Amino acid sequence: MRSTRTRLGAPSEDQRTKRVTSAIRSGSWIDSSPFEMDSRSVSLAVWVWPTTPVLQRVQHLLGLWRPSGSGYGLCIQPGGHPAFVEGGVDHRQQELVSDDFVLGGRYWYLLVGTIDASEGVARLRVWGERTGWSAVVAQPLDPPVDLFGESFRMVAAAHTSSDRGPRGLFNGKLGRPCVYPSTLSDVDMEKVRIDEAPSSRPAIEWDLSRELDTDVAVDVSGAGNHGRLVNLPERSVTGWNWTGQRTDPALAPTEYGAVWFHEDDLED
Repeated sequence: MRSTRTRLGAPSEDQRTKRVTSAIRSGSWIDSSPFEMDSRSVSLAVWVWPTTPVLQRVQHLLGLWRPSGSGYGLCIQPGGHPAFVEGGVDHRQQELVSDDFVLGGRYWYLLVGTIDASEGVARLRVWGERTGWSAVVAQPLDPPVDLFGESFRMVAAAHTSSDRGPRGLFNGKLGRPCVYPSTLSDVDMEKVRIDEAPSSRPAIEWDLSRELDTDVAVDVSGAGNHGRLVNLPERSVTGWNWTGQRTDPALAPTEYGAVWFHEDDLED
């Protein structure tokens, strides 16, 4: 009689047919748990040091995304133009406001996008280390936007939804991603630029100079909306405020508070 036993360690026929493979998703980014907006207006701010700014695709920088993938975010449009967009997914993206200015590679910029629900206007401002502040670029919101009570995730260096992996991955460094539950004024934006506290307390503020031996993006706003670094982006790299006087991050940790993302990063 023929034996039907299987050798120890060898998969049976049923096991072989049921084997499932998982997609390998390369590229690094930061994600947060869902949180609820407690305001109708919002401002997003992030320091950006792009390495491939003129790619012919969208590179997402910082966004608030619903599970469906809709939401609002700062990004670099094809050709290097900074923009504040609605939608997020590349082929369904709609510009709220965009600047004709082209970002240069390996320079620091501060991008601030605001949604003013009371005025029904979206605004974008950009500060560059070579150019200073850009003019205010504004666009009416049609239809009006009211974010109060909605659930979002804050995501940096990519766009995501509940049923899709990261898209629009960013190449370069990001520093101090923040979401404010209000419309930042020009005075507040300048305070953010010089690392002073604006009049509005942030809803999320990731200090990327902390807990460098973990995959945690520490939220120092007090709300506890910490992020998780995915696929091992490079930590403890020079930030927008690096003076060059200390080459050891241990001696000046706040000057090494940026994270370097790559579209081909991959964690084991």
